[in-house]
Amino acid sequence: SVGADALASVGAPPAFAAVLGAAPAAWRQPLLDLDGLGARCGVQGRVFGSLAWQALTGEPYLTGASDLDVFFPLPGIAHAATLLDGLAAIDAHAPMHVDGELLRDDGAGVNWRELHAGLPDVAIKTADGVALGSAAGFLAGSVQ
Repeated sequence: SVGADALASVGAPPAFAAVLGAAPAAWRQPLLDLDGLGARCGVQGRVFGSLAWQALTGEPYLTGASDLDVFFPLPGIAHAATLLDGLAAIDAHAPMHVDGELLRDDGAGVNWRELHAGLPDVAIKTADGVALGSAAGFLAGSVQ
């Protein structure tokens, strides 16, 4: 096991602007677009996965098959459709697959594609597991 003294820092995953320098050139515009989308919807998106590790460590983590892992806090219900439609549009034109989740304040998350598909029920992931729940309830911020 690694002791806490071995950690250089502890913090939130990096924001889109913080990973631009570590991202492949072709990924930079989609990252800027995602940052702008979040700003329009009143939420700060963040990066996790390979690009986050590459940005944080300076070590190579991305491969030609890497996707872009992102998450956004759940926006107010008035902005949810705008955020989901925007994610779909950016993903459709990006050179990489944009994967990720919308997260409620309690940490529960749902893959953005499931929410965008308009299905009545979605897989809601929590620290305790995964459960099928109402998409509308999740988007409304209810804890199920």
